[in-house]
Amino acid sequence: VTIEQFKSLGICNIKDLVEYLPSSYVDYSKVYTIDEVKDLENVLLYGCINKIIDISKFRGKNIIKADYIVDNTVIKLTWFNSPFVTSLIKNGNNVYLYGKINYDGKFYNLVNPKIVKESDIKSKYVKPIYNTNNLISNSLMCDSISSAVEFYSNNSLLSNYDLKEIYEHIHRPTSIDDARKHLEKLCEYEIALDLLAYRYTRKNRGYNNIKNYKYPQNVEDNLPFSLTKSQKSTLCSILND
Repeated sequence: VTIEQFKSLGICNIKDLVEYLPSSYVDYSKVYTIDEVKDLENVLLYGCINKIIDISKFRGKNIIKADYIVDNTVIKLTWFNSPFVTSLIKNGNNVYLYGKINYDGKFYNLVNPKIVKESDIKSKYVKPIYNTNNLISNSLMCDSISSAVEFYSNNSLLSNYDLKEIYEHIHRPTSIDDARKHLEKLCEYEIALDLLAYRYTRKNRGYNNIKNYKYPQNVEDNLPFSLTKSQKSTLCSILND
């Protein structure tokens, strides 16, 4: 991995690393039962492998199918172009699998589920997933960002704006809800900065580009959460001030 690969993702310094947000999360903190799963939801399951069928080639694709028994319920497994899977699973083996479950009206299905190590389950951690365009491995990105967050924390560079805790919980959350909560806090903080910039430019007409500065009227529609009545009132007051 080279510096240029990081730069191609817009990462040129430690600050860029800290501000490079996860695109999703993998949650190994909870093992689901069949009664708890919901259609099209990412879940971690523990069950027994049964009836492995290795279809070496089908329409140019390597396909492996197997039955997976969880709580006496059969889940149909399918892996595409993953020949290594047969070396990791055997009939009768109990394994942890993580993936998006789908119910077709007859069976539950998992396509290309991840085989999870027992050591990862014991740690009960939530793993951030970063969009790296296949230029950098996710594990390297996790390690790099974790080191950057640690550097920022130790040097108190974010303490004045309460961002240290926010970024720590976004990149190293204890649960999916913990990650969502702090992503919302970061969004609120960025909106507050935007509003302050809007008010400042309105009061300083001397800036040449003030006439071109327009605050987005649909700001509320673009939020990943709903505003409370008091938040809506504050937003309106600032915009109309």
